[in-house]
Amino acid sequence: MNSDPEDPLLILGGAGCGKTTVALHRLAKLHADDPKRFAQNKMAVIVPDIGLVMLSKKLLESLGLAKVRVSSFDEFI
Repeated sequence: MNSDPEDPLLILGGAGCGKTTVALHRLAKLHADDPKRFAQNKMAVIVPDIGLVMLSKKLLESLGLAKVRVSSFDEFI
């Protein structure tokens, strides 16, 4: 499904069903479609805990987005 990058996207699901993976792939798609508008240094991923920070960083690296900032909610606030 393709949606307008301006539209918010709500991803619902239980623990471990792939919500974070879907969100990170959306970032990759946005960046691929418009790398100036969605530059890696202008994107950030905020997740609940440090375990998901580490997983998200690995997934982003595999998607060619190693420069995207990833932090836990506690670090962010």
